[in-house]
Amino acid sequence: MKKMKTVLFYLLLLISALSIAQSDTRFHGGIGLSSDVSSYYAADYSNYLLKKESKFNVGAQLGGYYYNFNNDNLSKDSKLYGSLAFSLIYQITEKFTLQIDSGTKIPLGKPDVAFLNSMNNEIPDSEIGVHTFSMPLLTYNLNDDFGVFLGYHFVFEDRLDMNTLALGLRFSLSGN
Repeated sequence: MKKMKTVLFYLLLLISALSIAQSDTRFHGGIGLSSDVSSYYAADYSNYLLKKESKFNVGAQLGGYYYNFNNDNLSKDSKLYGSLAFSLIYQITEKFTLQIDSGTKIPLGKPDVAFLNSMNNEIPDSEIGVHTFSMPLLTYNLNDDFGVFLGYHFVFEDRLDMNTLALGLRFSLSGN
């Protein structure tokens, strides 16, 4: 598993280093679809290998996510995560694109979010640590530089339902 993470990390670095064709910044937020997460806010930066005119594109993404938890069995109400992701984009029409982001979220700062027992003490080894995610999203491109998107954020965490419905804005930094 560690070897796979290392390979993914270097692949994303390579894509970022080679990606001068297109760059985007996104600001988005979402609401939780269960009682475990009330909302999240995020910003991320992406680099893509091919130009905007390409039907398919691949890229790397670096971001930050701030989660607001709504679970009384957790040691904290909120937590900041850093993310590293791989993006695939398909241009459906001139105005619509389908994008799938998949990657890893890493908790930033201490203390970690952990589960509490009935006495309100942290349960050993119950931290919500590094986890993977996938987010398919549909973007409506207002023009070459701006877009609005709607997505479903799947978070693969066994003990907590962190799935959210996302809405956000995309700003192109390509300068084309």
